[in-house]
Amino acid sequence: MTVHYERDGGVATITIAGGSSRDRSDAGLGGELNAQLAAFDDDPAATVCVLCGASEAYVGAGARRWPAAARPPIARPVKPVIAAITGDCFGEALVVVAQASDVRIAGAGARFGFPDDDGLGTLLARSRLLQQMPYAPLMAMLLAGEPIDAAEALRIGLITEVVADAGVLARALGVAAQVDRLPPFTTRLEKTAVLACEQLNAADAVYFGWAFDCMTHRHPDGLEGVASWVEKREPQFWRFGRED
Repeated sequence: MTVHYERDGGVATITIAGGSSRDRSDAGLGGELNAQLAAFDDDPAATVCVLCGASEAYVGAGARRWPAAARPPIARPVKPVIAAITGDCFGEALVVVAQASDVRIAGAGARFGFPDDDGLGTLLARSRLLQQMPYAPLMAMLLAGEPIDAAEALRIGLITEVVADAGVLARALGVAAQVDRLPPFTTRLEKTAVLACEQLNAADAVYFGWAFDCMTHRHPDGLEGVASWVEKREPQFWRFGRED
C-alpha cells in the first residue's frame, strides 16, 4: 500500500491506496502514514486535512493485522484532521481514526471494531479510545470481537456524522472547506488546548482555557475577526505563507 499527499488551496488530502479490507497490511504503512501526516503539519499553506482510503475500506484497507513489533505510534497532527470512513474500520484502522482524526464522517455501511484482536485493542483501551467512547461498549468490542455499525458508533460518540456511503468524501471535503475559512492560528490553538485539557483537572482546565483565549483575542486574527464584523466585510485571516 502507498500513502499519497496532495493539497488544493488550504485543504490537504491524505489517501491510503492499494490493498483491500481483507489483506494483511504492509508493515511500513504506519511509517509512511506518519511521514505524510508530518508533511501536512509542515506545509505552511495547509490548514486542514481529509484522511481517506482509495478503496472501499478506509485507512484500514488491510491494516487489521500488523505485527505488533512493526507498529509505529500514529502521529497526532497539530492541525485539524477529518476522517472519511467507509467500509470496515477495524484494528489498526481504528487506531488511526482514534489517534489522528478530530472529526469523523462515516458511511452508513461502515463498521468499527477489533474482530481479530491480538492485544492492540487492549492498549487502546488504556489510551485514546477510552477517552473517546464509553467504557462498556469499548470492552464489548474488545472482548467479544463483535463490530458495531455506523449508527451505533454515532450513538456512543465514536464518530461525528453518518451519511450515505457514496457521499462520505464529499461531505468530509465540505467540512474541511468550512474549517479552511476559519483563522488557521485559532483552529490550531483550539485543538491544542482541547487535547491538553484532557489531562487537567477542572480548575486547571479553566485557567488554561482562559490563557488560550487571551492569546487568540490578542492575535492579529482575533483583532481582524472583530474588525471585519464591525465593518461588515469578509475577514482576511493570516494564512501562514499563503497568498490567496
